[in-house]
Amino acid sequence: MKRVKFVILIFLFINYIFPSTVKADIGPKPSIKLIVENPPEGKYYLDLLIDYEMSHSYTNVKEKDLDDINVYNILKNYKVDGWRPALVTGTKVPLFGELTGKIENDTMVHSFSYLGVPDRFKVIIVKESGEVVVSR
Repeated sequence: MKRVKFVILIFLFINYIFPSTVKADIGPKPSIKLIVENPPEGKYYLDLLIDYEMSHSYTNVKEKDLDDINVYNILKNYKVDGWRPALVTGTKVPLFGELTGKIENDTMVHSFSYLGVPDRFKVIIVKESGEVVVSR
């Protein structure tokens, strides 16, 4: 009996000295699903425009992630009336998404998720030709 108590005491002592920490990320995260009906002909890139400034941002998309550097530069340098692209210029917290969508029937679907999903946003589309279209 003394041996069992001793083992339990040693076990508790070790747990007290070397506590284990547990971190969890649970629960649903915010998400946005944009469905583009009658998408532009050819390849295009879509990003969310956000209207807040920040000094340090979380990088969501890098130049090397895009096939077309010209389109990346158009998005990176876009800033009209305080609105800027979220994926390309960064957000306060991570934002998951891609600048190219996925084909579903006759539409293109663009999904954005995680904590960086903005409450207020506009949509910017940049065609391969460099033409820029922005929602109101």
